[in-house]
Amino acid sequence: MIDDHEERTGKRRRLAKLYALMLVSLALAFVLGELTVRIAYGDKFGRRPGFFQADTLIHWRPTPDLHNTYYGSDFRIRVDTDGDGYRVGGLGAIDYSRPVVVLIGDSNVFGWGVSGDETFASYLDDLLDGSRAQVVNLGVGGYGTFQYVLRVQDFLARHPHAQIEAVVVVHSPNDAIDNSRFAQRHPSRQHFVSKAKPRSWFHVINLLDYARRITQAKRDGEIHALSTRNHPFLQDMLFAFDIDTNLAYPDSFMFEGAVLRPNQLAYADISPYAFADADSLTRKQEQMMREGVSMLHRALVDSAAPVYHSALGNAPEWFGVAMGAIIGQAPRYGVRVEYLGRLPTVSNYEGDPINAHSGRHFTPRFNRYWAESFAVALKRRDPARY
Repeated sequence: MIDDHEERTGKRRRLAKLYALMLVSLALAFVLGELTVRIAYGDKFGRRPGFFQADTLIHWRPTPDLHNTYYGSDFRIRVDTDGDGYRVGGLGAIDYSRPVVVLIGDSNVFGWGVSGDETFASYLDDLLDGSRAQVVNLGVGGYGTFQYVLRVQDFLARHPHAQIEAVVVVHSPNDAIDNSRFAQRHPSRQHFVSKAKPRSWFHVINLLDYARRITQAKRDGEIHALSTRNHPFLQDMLFAFDIDTNLAYPDSFMFEGAVLRPNQLAYADISPYAFADADSLTRKQEQMMREGVSMLHRALVDSAAPVYHSALGNAPEWFGVAMGAIIGQAPRYGVRVEYLGRLPTVSNYEGDPINAHSGRHFTPRFNRYWAESFAVALKRRDPARY
């Protein structure tokens, strides 16, 4: 009996030692993995706020008070935002005691792929610093014309006493597709909800979660081998929201009190592939672009500021012509409106305007050239002010 008891006790002790050794080994392996990830990747898989947060009306917006580095698969950028979620450039926070130039656009205006002091907005800010105006960067990646309207309305509500000297709207060809997608994402059909679970404090756990999401996306057919490098999963957008329903194709949707009737959006209205092949806007895309421009003018009536529209300089020539016609046809509601065409003139630029890395947006050098072109255009139209 005693021998059996001692044998069982000894076995339990050996098992306890084995389990303890396993736990210590796992802990050491975890610590070693954590150190390896931190040494190999720096802060890439560190804990930081979500880059975007959910918004019921505009769907997503940059998180306010960001002061972090964000990563692509092969690049990193410094992103700073103020308390309103507007990206801050080289001159720092906006001084609203001074007049402002409000800049509206998508990721090109926001400056994805470059740090805050290398954006178009920051360079334009620097060039206008000799005048009385400071630039407010309202650019957000993925926005279309309808979201430009909502972004401006939000700005006016937050800063009703801002002295707006001018509003600059930069139109990108993919605005047409983003407008169609905005129609799909109407609140009655699709809900954007904030994620409750933040990133882990442990880098190795975030790396494993990152790999899991990519694997799942590949399995679901969301990303393919050839497109992996440019996919948002590999660009550290850190979306802090989920979409809880599938996309819908509406016959009509409400926006700003108006019923818009795209009459059943089709593949050509939504797909970037069909858009690239067509070399033109579809009838529904053109209708929604015109509606969005009109609503933007209406939102700015009380600001008494001139509105300067332009198309991206590297946009196709046909898009520049189409935008000129759309802006010419859109009601102005008494607002002074000018179309500057495509800016800057890419043919006069020496070098590649697009970053070599997977950010696939403008280089710092091209952003400066872009800002210089805009400063010249503004001065030409209002030499006393600029």
